[in-house]
Amino acid sequence: MNFRYRSFETTFTVFPHMTNYMYPMVFGGEMLSQMDIAAAMNVRRALYDSPTGCDNAVTVHCTDINFLVGAQVGDLILLKSEIYEVGTKSISVRVEGYRERADGVEKLCDGRFIFVAQKDGATKPHGLEL
Repeated sequence: MNFRYRSFETTFTVFPHMTNYMYPMVFGGEMLSQMDIAAAMNVRRALYDSPTGCDNAVTVHCTDINFLVGAQVGDLILLKSEIYEVGTKSISVRVEGYRERADGVEKLCDGRFIFVAQKDGATKPHGLEL
């Protein structure tokens, strides 16, 4: 592995504007967006060590998205992401989400995201290796 940042964790709190309008549960699209952001931050940090100077990446695919339980207003959400595969230009990231409450932690969601590295707005090889 020739880069320092293979994993990344972040948290956020579910606020009312993130929920379905009829129920105080987080909207699936909001959760997907937060998962994509966590994965993107992981990739961005990994690219600090790109020997080819790639400094950006864009999401090109998300797959195997699973919402296992709901999260309500006030829940603390922990997102864990890990780079599990690198290609010449692509970087694949697995994200898992957990709902933290006073009575424990429960797995909320998971999914996989694929990014391609860019430099100066064009797709380029990133030079990273696992």
